[in-house]
Amino acid sequence: MAWVVPTRGRNVDERFSVSAYGNAKPDGAWLYVDEITHRTINDLTIMLSMVERASSIVSDPACIRALNGISMRLHAAATAYYALRPPRNSDVVNLDEQLETLCAALSYSILSERAIKLMLVSDPIPASAQVGWKICIIIAELIMNAARHAFRPHSGGSIVVEASAQARAIRCAVTDNGSAPDVIMPGRGSCILEAIAAEIGGTIFHNHTNRGSSVVLLVPNPESTAARPSQPTPLPDEI
Repeated sequence: MAWVVPTRGRNVDERFSVSAYGNAKPDGAWLYVDEITHRTINDLTIMLSMVERASSIVSDPACIRALNGISMRLHAAATAYYALRPPRNSDVVNLDEQLETLCAALSYSILSERAIKLMLVSDPIPASAQVGWKICIIIAELIMNAARHAFRPHSGGSIVVEASAQARAIRCAVTDNGSAPDVIMPGRGSCILEAIAAEIGGTIFHNHTNRGSSVVLLVPNPESTAARPSQPTPLPDEI
């Protein structure tokens, strides 16, 4: 699969016509989530333009390199939001491709700056657009939780995302080699993830130790069939 590589100077706005919604009518909470995502992408695009403008008027090479790095990370952050847009139809999607786009964007935008390496291991996984979207939301939150809580500042580490197609089910796991706190108090993010998992009939299992943590998501999936295990896909950690 092709990597999503942030490119300085690329626009990150959304190009959709009314027909992009297919047979689905935007309504209720779905419409507001779509608007918030659209607004966030636009805001990041404005910030990206400001950074690129600053880069074009400074002369110090070190400043230019720093601003270019920020520009590329902002582009990757916008790509991550773009990957988490609500689906506009009920088609069957390739979950493995969606996860690759998402993980590459998170690696570029946030993790590589903290010396956290991210690896994706995924089977080819067909899933409904709604199920795929909600799984991606959960995986993104689990990755960022690991990056935030499992590693000390400037210590680096690794996070592995595994996704496999089992008999009529999807299994996803996010594992890190950091260190979990002695006492873990579920916060607002954990409650949101549990609710999203419940919407698609899924269950989340946690295993936290001082040598690393693993969180497993199991989701029933009528589209899923057992697939040949994939080779690990290392995500780029250098811009």
